[in-house]
Amino acid sequence: MRTTDPTSLYDMLQEMMTWVPISPEDLNKARSSDINTTNSPQLKRLVRDWVNGIYDEDPEILVQELQNLIPWKN
Repeated sequence: MRTTDPTSLYDMLQEMMTWVPISPEDLNKARSSDINTTNSPQLKRLVRDWVNGIYDEDPEILVQELQNLIPWKN
């Protein structure tokens, strides 16, 4: 994953599905949101930390952090 291009919340959750199951509901809500690394400092930090290996030993924690960014009231 390149960190110079905007990465969406949906893109990141899709990538994390390699390691952690993610519900279709969460994926759909993330897809319909406009959250990306350009407009969300929190997502930008999480993507940067993932690329730097911070969550290598516990990707479930990263998924929880990403799920906390999902706008639940769509």
